[in-house]
Amino acid sequence: MQKKSGRNDLLLQVKNLRTSFQINGKAIPVVRDVSLKVKRGEVLGLIGESGCGKSVTSLSLMRLIPKPHGKIEAGEVWLEDTELLSLTPSQFRPYRGRELAMIFQDPMTSLNPVLTIGQQISEVLVRQGLKGAQIQARAQDLLEQVGLSDPKERLKAFPHQLSGGMKQRVMIAMALSGEPKLLIADEPTTALDVTIQAQILNLLAEISRERGMSLLLITHDLGVVAQACDRVMVMYAGAVVEEAEVRELFKNPRHPYTQGLMRSIQSLVDPKVKRLAVIEGMVPNLGEYPTGCPFQSRCPLVAEECRLQEPSLIPVGEEHQAACHFAGGNHE
Repeated sequence: MQKKSGRNDLLLQVKNLRTSFQINGKAIPVVRDVSLKVKRGEVLGLIGESGCGKSVTSLSLMRLIPKPHGKIEAGEVWLEDTELLSLTPSQFRPYRGRELAMIFQDPMTSLNPVLTIGQQISEVLVRQGLKGAQIQARAQDLLEQVGLSDPKERLKAFPHQLSGGMKQRVMIAMALSGEPKLLIADEPTTALDVTIQAQILNLLAEISRERGMSLLLITHDLGVVAQACDRVMVMYAGAVVEEAEVRELFKNPRHPYTQGLMRSIQSLVDPKVKRLAVIEGMVPNLGEYPTGCPFQSRCPLVAEECRLQEPSLIPVGEEHQAACHFAGGNHE
């Protein structure tokens, strides 16, 4: 187990994380040298289209990559002064749920349909050493914290008796049961209608503020990012292509991919624009990344050097980085 001395405002630091999957006998990188930092009490947004590696990044942090086909090949994940990837499975087990917890994408399929809500929350609380009346009291308290009315009756209900928003609140309650320092929320509002989405986001932001808990919010929705996040990282083809404070990113996006994402929402609020802007093309398939910049086939600024060398993240402002050959100046 690796340890490092010194404490600061950083809760989580990920260095050059690389995760691959075996496809047709070949190891294909899905997360490519991703580095990120999460401060204490911060809400960090991780955005990008489907297939960009966001969910695999979160599963890597939780060490939930399915074996034998998936593998974390390289990198470091520091939670405070402990490097998590160096821990054995038994050493890591106490960290999952208590130090860092995760809410998965679809609450409709995340709960066991044949067990009551109370039984499922109890399973989590038993692992934390609670017994008997303690479990009942704690379960009710958790459902109250996430805004479910009549929590005593909700504990008796089966998942099919709850709405999608109620199920997601139950999932949040279960994730919060261990009082984690970091909560990872992977597309937590995807399966919910717009009104319920706003309620869930407000709930997560409120809980984060009240507890001083850090939140890694994974989404493809820029509206969610604008509403909930302090800082944003943009992923494309398994790599981070831009990082900035949320206001800076919306005001001054520097990577052509981020600019394309921004244009796709600006047309919704500009009455002069009649047609929704789109980014032409698709995210490259796994294992089919081109030599050079992976965004080259979709980029309006593409030049010869883009086809020869993949750009690295470079500073383009205060606490603002972008991985583009032209991010630091004008394209000639």
